[in-house]
Amino acid sequence: MFALGNFDKSSFWGMDAYGYNEYAKTILYDSSWLKGTNFIGSTREPVYPFFVAGVYFLFGEESFLAVYIIQAIISSLTLLIIYKLAYLIGNSKAVAYLSLLWAGFYFFYIRWIGELLRETLVIFLYTLFFYLLFKLLKNKSVRMKSILFLSLSYTLLIHTDGRYLFYAPFLIILFLIYSRPIWQALKNYIIFGILVVLFTVPWTVRNYIAYGDVIIVSYYTLNLSSTELTPRKELFDTSTINEVKTTLHFGCNMNYPTETEIDSIIAGFNPRNRSDAEIKAIRKGKRAATSYFGRKAYFFKRMWAPFTFGGYYAPFPMAFFVVGHIRHNIISILQYGILIPFALFFIVYSIIKRTKWIWFYILPISIHMLLHLITFGDERYRQPVDAFIGILAINGIISVSYTHLTLPTIYSV
Repeated sequence: MFALGNFDKSSFWGMDAYGYNEYAKTILYDSSWLKGTNFIGSTREPVYPFFVAGVYFLFGEESFLAVYIIQAIISSLTLLIIYKLAYLIGNSKAVAYLSLLWAGFYFFYIRWIGELLRETLVIFLYTLFFYLLFKLLKNKSVRMKSILFLSLSYTLLIHTDGRYLFYAPFLIILFLIYSRPIWQALKNYIIFGILVVLFTVPWTVRNYIAYGDVIIVSYYTLNLSSTELTPRKELFDTSTINEVKTTLHFGCNMNYPTETEIDSIIAGFNPRNRSDAEIKAIRKGKRAATSYFGRKAYFFKRMWAPFTFGGYYAPFPMAFFVVGHIRHNIISILQYGILIPFALFFIVYSIIKRTKWIWFYILPISIHMLLHLITFGDERYRQPVDAFIGILAINGIISVSYTHLTLPTIYSV
């Protein structure tokens, strides 16, 4: 229940939660989201704002507790899917129950329940999509109903987080590996693609009518035009950002120090009353990354590293200071970091043994890693694939416990 403990606006994670809250209220009380005169409508995928708006409609404006309770129910459904996913691929109840137990106490699932953020819904839809995909590919006879539900789940996923459009061309690899004959695999993939396009067209048409631009889901995720939208400019207006920061009591200093201030800090002063951690980092020479590879290294570390010691700056143009907290590091290491060596062991061992179904884990994780190297990386964006990492690690632990290091019968496919 501690995840449901924060109900007021000051508990928001930041500008993302602010945006979802405002978009939801706009949907209920203002037609600007439909006409394109509200900037939030071009930068946010529609599913989560409509979900929040639906809760507000039923329980009252800014009824955060109701949102959190429903998100807790959705998270519980995610646990059930993780259990079914682990059992479907491995055919081992031991692995399935242990995966369920791990996911039920996984802090990085629980923490998002009590936040006005889309993460709980994204994790649910991502897990549901791959469960339906694996179920479809394991069945020798594929029904149209199965492809329909698969397409619908993927459409909901990309309309919650449009970056998952990036997955579409890579999914054919799974179809080709696990469906036979090849012509049937291609046929199923094409039908899946056509249905996703048909489900997506209405929102794309709405975007074109509203903004005069071909925006498939949202401006941030995939814009096929070079037109500079006025709403996008408004979003990055400094006064707007500062106003939101003040309203939400942001704890981070988003003002990167000038060279003059850096010289002053090195000389022993603190002219802008920065935190001790930030002062220490500046004196150690830590600066915001400006190069392409420097930014990508930051995103990779922030997304996949199980701990953060000291502090560091986000790359430009954000350049806010990030502090590593001991409590967070301990939880992350014990619940996520400790899994990595076992997951890697099981991947390597399964490849050596030519275990066919291991690619069901490797490909989603690899695509996810590539996606967020290209776009933006953060710890919360990793969590949709944490279920795969957890299931892999549990299999690895079981494999290590075997006397002769033989694969559990689960993967002898």
